[in-house]
Amino acid sequence: MSRLKLVAGAASADETVYSEAFEQLDAGLCIIDGDGAVLANNRAFCRLLDLPFDWGSPKAAERAIPASEELVTGWLARIASEGGLAETVALSDHLTLRVVGKALPSGGASLTLTEAADADRRALAESEAGLRQAQRLARIGHWERNLVTGEIVWSDAIFEFFGFEKGPAPEFDRVVDRLHPEDRDILRGTIANVYDGNAYQEVEFRVVSRSGEVRHLYDVLEADFDSEGRPIRVFGVVQDVTEARLAEQALRESEQRFRSVVDNLPNAVSIKDREHRFISVNKNFENFFNRTQEQVIGKTGLSVLSEHQNREQRTADEQDILQGRCTICENVVTRTGGDGVTR
Repeated sequence: MSRLKLVAGAASADETVYSEAFEQLDAGLCIIDGDGAVLANNRAFCRLLDLPFDWGSPKAAERAIPASEELVTGWLARIASEGGLAETVALSDHLTLRVVGKALPSGGASLTLTEAADADRRALAESEAGLRQAQRLARIGHWERNLVTGEIVWSDAIFEFFGFEKGPAPEFDRVVDRLHPEDRDILRGTIANVYDGNAYQEVEFRVVSRSGEVRHLYDVLEADFDSEGRPIRVFGVVQDVTEARLAEQALRESEQRFRSVVDNLPNAVSIKDREHRFISVNKNFENFFNRTQEQVIGKTGLSVLSEHQNREQRTADEQDILQGRCTICENVVTRTGGDGVTR
């Protein structure tokens, strides 16, 4: 027998041994080339993901795609953008997998799946329960869209925020229909910016319920891109900021009412900070000192008083600050009128 035949026979025997070992492993293994084609996968990989055993073969190209195949596509997209992944995934109430993926020098990727230990399952369940509780208390939800598979995932809070029943996430147009008409183009523009390569975006918009109730939402978006700069995944965190916006509106209305009252007082009224700078004056103050609010805000009493008068007023102000009191005082001051005459 020639040396070439001996080498070929040994190689064939080695290949058989490795192939048998590959199939007998309890861990699920899969190798993908740079174009996403399956080079090899063992039966454990198909069993764990409930895929047909001929999943990776060319003859299976026309088969119906199992839902779990979207998971594989999503994992590969993440490996392409991040160089690898390691996470625990609950596929059902009875099966939790530990997934490890690595990018290969050839441009492909390898995936290894193992059933998670009881400790991993408990840790995952506790982590998910803690996340749900934290999001509920903070009025926060999250969403994710895989641009490779088209899969959209919403947390429970997102359904509540937009007024949808829990189930499959609705299409984007249905979401936009729930927005206040003035805010629809704002959200569309933000999404377009993400797709154009701006990985991080923030946007605030209003959602109007069927009963007419308005909810204010604040959304932070972040995108992942592949090696060619194409977006492959968008993740968003949404917070319900309705209470904060209503409180801000109530404060503004209160300030406007206060301002209206103060402006109609017959006295010259001013409010100063601890550095004796004016932060607000009323109309009579402006008229009396012949200064507009813009001319005195942020400045000290020297902008309207003589040095001597300002020193006396400053001493009185400091006493008020130390004693935590508000005083009404009557002073004789000099002022310059619009005609330049000091009175």
